[in-house]
Amino acid sequence: MRLTLRTMLAYLDNILEPQDAETLGAKISDSEFASELVYRTLSSIRKANLNAPPLDGKGIGPDPNSVAEKFGPHRTFLALAMYKIANSTPK
Repeated sequence: MRLTLRTMLAYLDNILEPQDAETLGAKISDSEFASELVYRTLSSIRKANLNAPPLDGKGIGPDPNSVAEKFGPHRTFLALAMYKIANSTPK
């Protein structure tokens, strides 16, 4: 099993098969970057007062429903990144 962000999050959520979890756990412990990412992920999840960042730009950002409509479950990460780049305002 490859070590990707998706498989790491599945590992943290305990939804992998036991054999896959064992393999992925070994890969995470072998990688300093992956170990740090797991640590930072778990520490940020445990923060009780973690707030959303403030909105800096203009557009449909304040309405989460309109953003969700634009990027349903079938949109790719690339499409989302391209949308963010196209609609970002220079500072």
